[in-house]
Amino acid sequence: MGGPPIPPARVGTKLFKHPSPALEIEIFVDFCCPYSRKLFDTVYGGVVGAAPAGQVELILQNVVQCWHPQSAYMHEASLAVRALDEAKFFPFAAKLFSRQVEFFDAHIWDMSRAQIYDALVEIASEFVDAEALRAKLARTIVEGSLNTGNAATLDLKWATKYHRVRGVHVTPTVFLNGVEAPDVSSGWDADQWAAKIADCLPK
Repeated sequence: MGGPPIPPARVGTKLFKHPSPALEIEIFVDFCCPYSRKLFDTVYGGVVGAAPAGQVELILQNVVQCWHPQSAYMHEASLAVRALDEAKFFPFAAKLFSRQVEFFDAHIWDMSRAQIYDALVEIASEFVDAEALRAKLARTIVEGSLNTGNAATLDLKWATKYHRVRGVHVTPTVFLNGVEAPDVSSGWDADQWAAKIADCLPK
């Protein structure tokens, strides 16, 4: 049978890889979105770690917001980092969010795709080998093909298909155990998150 390639595992990147968490928190975020940064910083920066051991899993879902063209390159870099060393995905994501303003329109408008990749490799070099990452982001050369992308393209396609199938448009969007939680706000503080998590855990 033909058909498109199927991902070898469920789409998304888990922080803990707990075998049977009581609560899965999926955050659909865009690295170029300031509201995504606020939510990520609060959740990754302590809320999830403060939850009961083994009970809560955090899953990051990559969402490219197409009105930020540079966002695609930022997500490609994160997925390429994951391919090189999955343990470095979340630390790199945190660093990328902390420097996201460098990739806002005002700063990258006149930069080429290659220059943006160079900036991303510089940030990621703290976590993975720079040349290995550069190779992942280099254009895939296939004789007779002119639009082949790079080694991160397929992962980005899967991520995009996944959030489209789930009906995600706004970033950030949060799903709790597979169900969208529209009450969750990027402006929530740690106490609001802790209360929400406590409500979702078995009593």
